[in-house]
Order: sequence, then structure tokens, then C-alpha cells
Amino acid sequence: MCMKVKEEEEEEEEEEEEEEEEEEEEEEEEEEEERRRRRRRGRRRRRRRKKKKKKKKKKKKKK
Repeated sequence: MCMKVKEEEEEEEEEEEEEEEEEEEEEEEEEEEERRRRRRRGRRRRRRRKKKKKKKKKKKKKK
């Protein structure tokens, strides 16, 4: 009886550890995706700034 109980407890602990590891991996992946999205957004903003051209001021003619 004691052996079965110990084995079951060990199996449960292993399963819990595996689940925790999987959750950590998922969280890391989500963080990486967020970083990528932020980078992409930043790049887009920079491109827009580069595309804008300054208007030249017209010089007034002297009479």
C-alpha cells in the first residue's frame, strides 16, 4: 500500500512540474510575440516620419 501511494504522489508531482514548465514556456512565447509586435509598430512609425517632406517656403519678389 505504501509503495503505491508514494508512486502516485511522485507521478502527481512530476505532472505538476511539467504543467508549470509548459506554462512558463507559453508565457515566454507570449512575451516574445509582444516584443516583436512593438518592434514592428515602432518601425512603421519611423517609416511614416521619413516619408513626410518639408514644404519649401516661397520667396517674395522685390519690387
